[in-house]
Amino acid sequence: MSQHIIAVDIDYRRVHAWSSKHGRVAYKASVYDLVTKLYDLKPDLVLVEVAAPIAYRGAARGSQLKWFIYNSYAAGILLTLYTGKTLVSPSSSWTLSYPEKVRHALAKTTATNHDLRECETMIWFYQQHPRKWREHAEYFTNL
Repeated sequence: MSQHIIAVDIDYRRVHAWSSKHGRVAYKASVYDLVTKLYDLKPDLVLVEVAAPIAYRGAARGSQLKWFIYNSYAAGILLTLYTGKTLVSPSSSWTLSYPEKVRHALAKTTATNHDLRECETMIWFYQQHPRKWREHAEYFTNL
């Protein structure tokens, strides 16, 4: 039996999630709605893309800074309210620097929306490179 994984992409004021077993779990949802769905679906593992330290590409501006703050806020809520197994990784790590179109082709995504394709891609990349993902306490402690 294969592992049931749900991947979560947190955008500014909305959350998207894809399940390896059920497909689309959330699209433009609130983090609270997602937590409820996670408890209902009982995945073996939840992957959450978190904001990387913003200085890795220079100073953050405008919408990037808003996204960073919201991502940190929503990830904190998710990781506090959901007590199942959860791993985190910033896109600067889990993507291995592949361009988006290449990532989607490698993962053979089926989702019709960009955000959901990214979630689907996270699952594929996790299966290929699980060491790119960390327990949230370890990741945030070692920033």
